Amino acid sequence: MRLVLGVALSCAALMTACSPDLGAVTVPPPGAVAELDNDEETVELTRGIALGFECTFQGAPCAAAAAEIDDPNIASVFPAYVDLLSRDHGNGALPTGKPRAVFVIVGGKAGSTTLQISSDDGDLAFSVTVVDP
Repeated sequence: MRLVLGVALSCAALMTACSPDLGAVTVPPPGAVAELDNDEETVELTRGIALGFECTFQGAPCAAAAAEIDDPNIASVFPAYVDLLSRDHGNGALPTGKPRAVFVIVGGKAGSTTLQISSDDGDLAFSVTVVDP
C-alpha cells in the first residue's frame, strides 16, 4: 500500500512524468519540416510531408491508443505498423510482446489544428501547424 501511495504521490508531483510521451520515429526529407516537440506538445509539418510517431508510457507502448485530428483538412493521422527494419525485434512489438502504438500524421493544407491522442494511460493534445513548402 505504501508503494502504491508513493507512486501516486510521485505522479501527482511530476505530472508530466506520468503521462504518455510521443516520439518521432521518422525524419523529414531534405528541405522539409516534420518536427514533434514532446515538451511543448507541438507538431510542425510541411504540407504533404508525413511524420511517424510512437506513443509510450513509462517505456512501454501506450495501451489502447487512438489518434484523431480536429480539422482533417489541415492534417490527417493514421495508425501505422512498424516493419521488420525498425528498432524493434522484428515483429512489430517490443520485447514485452506488446504491439507498438505508432501513428503517421500527414500535413494537408497550411494552417493549425489539434492532434488528440487517447489511451488507457492518459490523453494528450498536441498543437499541429502545417506550413507551405
